Amino acid sequence: MSVAIQYLSLDWPLENGWNSYNSLQLLAYFITVFIAAPAALITGLGMSPALSTRFHRTSSVLSIQLARSLHFLVLCWFLSSSSST
Repeated sequence: MSVAIQYLSLDWPLENGWNSYNSLQLLAYFITVFIAAPAALITGLGMSPALSTRFHRTSSVLSIQLARSLHFLVLCWFLSSSSST
């Protein structure tokens, strides 16, 4: 929480490449690796008309339009997390 307050108050930490990662960075990396990357793969495959007609159970849960919307949100996450590094 203190790191979030520090970033929101625009009191940036000193630039030192050898500091350990703070809690917000660890959380962002965890989300990127373990949530956003698999979501990008699943929604990318879910957008395929050939796969959605082949796997009826998956296409009933994840329609092509929902897969596109979620894939776009994952793209936004990747872009926002890459611009902050």
